[in-house]
Amino acid sequence: FQLNSPPAILMVTNVPSSEQQGLYQDTIIYNLASATNSGRVKLPINLNFLRSAPNPDKRVLSAMFSNLPASAEHAAFIFEQEGQASVGKKVILDTNKQSKLLPTFRLNFFDPGARPWNLFSNPSMVIIRKDGTVEEKVDGWGVPEDRTRFTNILRSYGTKLPGTTVVPDITSTSTTYTPTTTEKI
Repeated sequence: FQLNSPPAILMVTNVPSSEQQGLYQDTIIYNLASATNSGRVKLPINLNFLRSAPNPDKRVLSAMFSNLPASAEHAAFIFEQEGQASVGKKVILDTNKQSKLLPTFRLNFFDPGARPWNLFSNPSMVIIRKDGTVEEKVDGWGVPEDRTRFTNILRSYGTKLPGTTVVPDITSTSTTYTPTTTEKI
């Protein structure tokens, strides 16, 4: 895919401008993953799923840190379903400058190895300390705002303010129902 090629120009001109940013992001993410998979490019980050989810045992998780940079005090797992609007890939790209302090990995939410983690929503994020302790589990809401929320939480660990983030207010539009009867007693 070349940005100035006739197919690219045709594709961009047929897309409403509000959707162009998402299209460009998805195209870049696809091209990065394709180049990495083919071996043409070596990135310092991995956008692909890990082969299988590690067991949530403290010893297994702390042993995982022997293969990570020595500066890593935490690691994050983003469990999600593979798809075009991958929150995990975007979060990894958003936090790539912190990848030596807090490596982030994608795991398949539907992998049988993910079951012991007892996750409730797709996507979900788990942050692990170097000693193998699960520091935080964050359930995603299944909306684009998950990207911003996950990114902010991960960046807070890089600034030594673990888990500090702002949770948006959710307003309710429920109404109260009062039953009435038309019969006289």
